[in-house]
Amino acid sequence: MPNLGADLAQRLVRVVLPTTLILCSLFWCSSITATSTAMVVAVASTTSNTATI
Repeated sequence: MPNLGADLAQRLVRVVLPTTLILCSLFWCSSITATSTAMVVAVASTTSNTATI
């Protein structure tokens, strides 16, 4: 019986670790994209405002 528990734990780790890594990287990439997009929009609005003035 102890072997069964160890096998189950190993399978859980094999499934959970990659999934967590993928989710974290996706979240990280999306947050970076959102931040850069916000910066680009801010810069664009600032430059358009100065161009209008």
